[in-house]
Amino acid sequence: MNEFVCCSIGDRPLLDTLIKTAEKRLSAEPDLLDNLKICLKELLANIREHSYHLNPRRNVYLQLIINPDKVIAIIIHGGDGWRDNGFVYYSNPQQKMEELLLDGQERGRGQLMIYMCSDRFQYKDDGRVCILTWNRGVQCV
Repeated sequence: MNEFVCCSIGDRPLLDTLIKTAEKRLSAEPDLLDNLKICLKELLANIREHSYHLNPRRNVYLQLIINPDKVIAIIIHGGDGWRDNGFVYYSNPQQKMEELLLDGQERGRGQLMIYMCSDRFQYKDDGRVCILTWNRGVQCV
């Protein structure tokens, strides 16, 4: 399956349609499906807030590829880019999340959560292209 959606960042029905398609294809893998939903919603919220500054009419491009061995989500936007703040390469993400929560940090938790709920999380083009990958049959951290 290879689904591609272009919608405004505030267009929930199109995103919900894509999620429903994924639910049909990944119904036997509820953990992977839950992680996919968490990552997509958090990443789109980050784009909406940090890249599009809450402008609901800006576009986002989302491609979801479901293969027998992996699931790949590619999210492309034209807003302000961002860096990964080092979380993507943090050696103990669970410990880092606990530190952020204990310190009352307001920033970085969503990005770290995305990292923890995917098998691979990459940024390209200064954060304007985000690639999430899950290996099928493997649980995330």
